[in-house]
Amino acid sequence: MGIGNISLSMVENTRPVVICAFYRPPSSTLEVMENLKDSLMQVLAYRNVTLLLSGDFNLPDIDWEANALKDNPLHQRESRSFLETVSELGLKQFVHFPTRGDNILDLILSNKEFSVSDVLPCPGVSGHEMIIYDFHVNAEKNC
Repeated sequence: MGIGNISLSMVENTRPVVICAFYRPPSSTLEVMENLKDSLMQVLAYRNVTLLLSGDFNLPDIDWEANALKDNPLHQRESRSFLETVSELGLKQFVHFPTRGDNILDLILSNKEFSVSDVLPCPGVSGHEMIIYDFHVNAEKNC
């Protein structure tokens, strides 16, 4: 299975909002994480952009409470690269419960700390919990 990326862009009160979905197969290489970082840097280069990134990252080696690698990580290079990307780009990760087994594989990230709330698990498919959440965007009504 290949790497999946879907994105949606919209303008909200002249401020762009970019919503992206991402899938990282467990066997993918460090290059995938580097390409993701490059893409995110391009998005965040826009002034006042709100970014929402969610998906199955398949990085069980990250302890999201400590923002650090777990002991003896299997995907050390990929996990370290992604942690560095999250830190460098000022992203906040909002999922704090296991989404498959004991691991947090499915993530929701944003560059706006208060843009995501009410993050809850919901029974999902293929062994993953679905994630339900609210994404806050201020919209202006033009009639």
